[in-house]
Amino acid sequence: MKRNLWKILATLLVLAVLAGCAQPTPEVVEKEVVVEKPVVQTVVVEKEKVVEKPVVETVIVEKEKVVEKVVVATPELSRRPSPFRR
Repeated sequence: MKRNLWKILATLLVLAVLAGCAQPTPEVVEKEVVVEKPVVQTVVVEKEKVVEKPVVETVIVEKEKVVEKVVVATPELSRRPSPFRR
């Protein structure tokens, strides 16, 4: 008898805990908000703008270059065997 009583109490305790964890039903809140915004007006302004740019001319100049090089003969060095080579 005591065993059955403990089972019933444990079951009621588990059900009470689960009932406490239930999510409440969501409430729908309807609220109307009036917002006043200034009206943006577009104004067309007519303005003339004169742009003057100077014209840049490129001139190609061809020059002839004369190169003179003096070559001086140097005596050839005799090759001696390297002391580090075998």
